[in-house]
Amino acid sequence: MCPAPTAIDDGELRDVLALLLVDELEQITVSLGVKTGRRTRLALVRALLRLRVSGPQQGCLLQERVRGVLGGCVRVLAGPRELVVRALLSVAAWLPVPRDGNRLRAVRTILLQDCPRLLVPEGLPGGHGPTQSMFHTRQQLLDWQAVVNERVALGKAIAGGKTTEVLTISAEVLVQLRAHLESNNTTTPQSRAIGGAMVELLDAASEALAREADVDAAAVTVLRVLLGQHELVQERRAAWAVRLAALLQTRMLDYQGAAELLVRELEDGGHRGSHRCRLEERARTVLRGSKCAVGKGVRGALEDTCARLQALLPDKDRPEFPTVTIRSSACARSAPGMKRVYVSKPRGQAVEYLSVEERAMVHYADEYPRGADDEGETLLSLAVLALWKEVYDAEVSGAWGTPVQDRPLDWGTDSFWVARHLTMEQRLQSMLRRAQDAGEEAGSRALAADLSKAREARHGTPSLVRWDLLQGLDIEELLKCLTVPLFVAICRRFFLDFCSYRQGFPDLLLWNPENGKSLFVEVKGPEDTLGPHQVKWLEFLRSHEAQVEIAIVQVRTE
Repeated sequence: MCPAPTAIDDGELRDVLALLLVDELEQITVSLGVKTGRRTRLALVRALLRLRVSGPQQGCLLQERVRGVLGGCVRVLAGPRELVVRALLSVAAWLPVPRDGNRLRAVRTILLQDCPRLLVPEGLPGGHGPTQSMFHTRQQLLDWQAVVNERVALGKAIAGGKTTEVLTISAEVLVQLRAHLESNNTTTPQSRAIGGAMVELLDAASEALAREADVDAAAVTVLRVLLGQHELVQERRAAWAVRLAALLQTRMLDYQGAAELLVRELEDGGHRGSHRCRLEERARTVLRGSKCAVGKGVRGALEDTCARLQALLPDKDRPEFPTVTIRSSACARSAPGMKRVYVSKPRGQAVEYLSVEERAMVHYADEYPRGADDEGETLLSLAVLALWKEVYDAEVSGAWGTPVQDRPLDWGTDSFWVARHLTMEQRLQSMLRRAQDAGEEAGSRALAADLSKAREARHGTPSLVRWDLLQGLDIEELLKCLTVPLFVAICRRFFLDFCSYRQGFPDLLLWNPENGKSLFVEVKGPEDTLGPHQVKWLEFLRSHEAQVEIAIVQVRTE
């Protein structure tokens, strides 16, 4: 018989087993010789419960195994384990030198490196970092770890081409996600993290299933559930809609369903930037297919839906942008699909082997001696520096959970701008007013002085700022060439919806401090075409009086 003080009655046993991870449950079943047909939490728990009622002796053995697995309640994860190892090595570094002296010297080198600065959000009393725990209960941690384990298993199944396993995992997680959403508890950071992990798993599963012709129904089911919720991982919503519309059109020949889906997504107004461009591209594909279907006699509702869809699309004719063609020698490609390497040999200098963007910068070097080839990373870093207090506002609920964050948890989501738009607009308007009151040149100089001081004060702090790009940058020269209104407009667009507007920014930002001019250049190789999200950025910049240009680098034929 089991000792009374440690016994677990039948009613408690089910709850206790539910607290264990899948691998822990499997460990118990293996040790007790219990066989199960499937390696799922539900199957393992049921098998152990059946063992519990098979006899007193088996029940006692089961309780012993459960108590042994529970142990200290929470296991040490990889991150904390590395910190423990580092602490032990720090002690070992001052012990007598062992035979492997090289290893010890390496350890000492690591320990003597400067510790990175911690990010402290703005407005915290006493300057202390956030202390909010990611998970408050063991159950939350176990739920998180269970999804992580399922994600690892899914990755292995996808890599191994095991479609049946992908179907099984996605079906189980679908049940969990529905229960999670029905609980109406998706507002806390803990529940959002767990639910978001489930959604990201199903996102990967739907992408894998969409590639298999015989599991269309399963892929459609997963995508409909993802699109049916409006709370978790909404930055992937456009991708889900495009994927589902493609399945409905090409696999199921459901043009009506595909068109209705795209009408809903385009009408809601929530898609911007590159996300909306993808939806518009798929809509044009659906419309072309629908014309064929209408021609074969499928009329009525489909014609009406297609008319609504057509009205939501911009004119197909793209605006004209100034274009320059750069002819250059190039090396032969080492393999199909590899990027081409271009050759430049300025007079009296050594031969240089350049990327297509670098080759374009050489072309513009005389007119624009300063430049950045980073698709807007320098401007994003300056934008974060200019609105540091707003980006890293400690009072934004749910944005902070650990002192080692380099960005708020809502960065790249729809809620980022919503939570900060009032303070951000105040800051942006104050930058504009100062430039208007003091004059453009004086306003640029004043803003540059503020940014330079912030760069010196915060340099090296883990953040969204690319400190390497700002090192040595003459901020005053750059702002003088950009103008404050243009810089403010770019800041607002980045922060309004970073996930949507990050893609498509021109490759090059060039400027000339002598004449105060700047130029944004989208660079294209011989086989490249201008994407719609790139067109929208060029249109936006030109609408704010920026100079834009397209540079097409062609391979010179000898």
